[in-house]
Amino acid sequence: MDTGTSSSRLRDLVRLGDQDVRSLLEALERARPRKGETKGIYLLRVPCHIQLDNGKMTGFVVHVRGVTAAGATVLHGGYMHNGTRCSMRLPGLKSEVWGVVSDCRHVKGMLHEFDLQFERSEDTDLSKPQPGVVGLPPDLLTALADELTDLIARLEKGIQDRDFIAVHGAVAGLRDPAANLGFQELSESANRLAQEIRTEGAVGGKAAEVDMLTRDVRRALCSLSGLVS
Repeated sequence: MDTGTSSSRLRDLVRLGDQDVRSLLEALERARPRKGETKGIYLLRVPCHIQLDNGKMTGFVVHVRGVTAAGATVLHGGYMHNGTRCSMRLPGLKSEVWGVVSDCRHVKGMLHEFDLQFERSEDTDLSKPQPGVVGLPPDLLTALADELTDLIARLEKGIQDRDFIAVHGAVAGLRDPAANLGFQELSESANRLAQEIRTEGAVGGKAAEVDMLTRDVRRALCSLSGLVS
């Protein structure tokens, strides 16, 4: 069953701005990492439909982290009972992905985070691993590439502004996603640079290295585009 509802028509019970959502997902990721997840990659305002006990469906938008071929971790403005079936329309996939709630935890206020275990289906490529890219399908990799592109923009702006905090944050954001997407050399480069930035305490003396990392990231994205073309 495909619910076919766009995110613009669904309620977001989290009721936070994008930056606040990202900050919260980052904090949750640090506190409770998901095995095999693509760290630093967050999918905001994902359409999600929940199957009620009477069989009817109700829809919301949710915010997703920790996507793997087996499941994902979802931030929602309400409690979800274990065993609840729901579907999500992940970016780029032609059909919805169905899963079952396996755990739900209180975050704060009305906010909860739940683990969704994907169901195997012939209608989705999530059950067909892609070599070297943590089992994610090409269309979803396209969405992850968009997130990496955003990290590059933040990195380049930090270089231009000589903003130590922004550059360090962007480098840290690149490290784990790069490793999980198969770009180990890029990840190690980002890790070394992050350590040097922490040691130096400033961006100015490391501008050349940061520029080199930016070029490495662009090459990595070109390789990624080859995987999803």
